[in-house]
Amino acid sequence: MHLFTFVAIISLITGVLSICVDYNYRNICHRDKCVYRELVLSPGEQRQPWGRCECFYCAPGQRGLVESCNEIIVNPPCRLGGFTNPNAAFPYCCQREVICPVY
Repeated sequence: MHLFTFVAIISLITGVLSICVDYNYRNICHRDKCVYRELVLSPGEQRQPWGRCECFYCAPGQRGLVESCNEIIVNPPCRLGGFTNPNAAFPYCCQREVICPVY
């Protein structure tokens, strides 16, 4: 619960809304560590997986939290363009271009 509260506060401070998924990340080869994609982390560590715009947090008990970009809704006739900096650190990689027609 403390990990979720920490992530929620960080999200509010950075102004980025995100989707969080809590799950058990056990791996028999890595006792007392969280395994997510290519990451093997100890409790209390966090890292961004290579090539992905998300952040993984490892909590005690091999519990983990994946935080990713939230869906952004824009009002028509505007639309979302691509990510403005996809290689940036999370959450800055979540920023998207908003394209609006000029009349």
